[in-house]
Amino acid sequence: MTTLQRPDIARDLIDRAAAARLHHSKLTRGYPSPPEIAAGRHQDHANAGVLRRIAAEHGWPDRRLVGDDGAQAAYQIALYADHDPDFQNAALRLLAAALKGGQTSHAVSCQEG
Repeated sequence: MTTLQRPDIARDLIDRAAAARLHHSKLTRGYPSPPEIAAGRHQDHANAGVLRRIAAEHGWPDRRLVGDDGAQAAYQIALYADHDPDFQNAALRLLAAALKGGQTSHAVSCQEG
């Protein structure tokens, strides 16, 4: 078992991605009210900001930093950041470098959100 460098970041990313998945699941079913939609947008913006800060400080949150689950969560957060395509492109470049360096799995880079 690998010891994560930043289990605190891993937990934060995993929790954020889980909440975002729940919101986006409601969107696809057509259930949320206008205030819930607004809250979800705010959540996506906040999550992208957190991931942006993590990436600026540590690079892509890879398996050494946050483990496979944390890296998957980071990927999902980046997918939901469609309000910021420049950030998504930067995240894609960081993810590609992590994949090339063997620090994230192919499944993470190919998974759909």
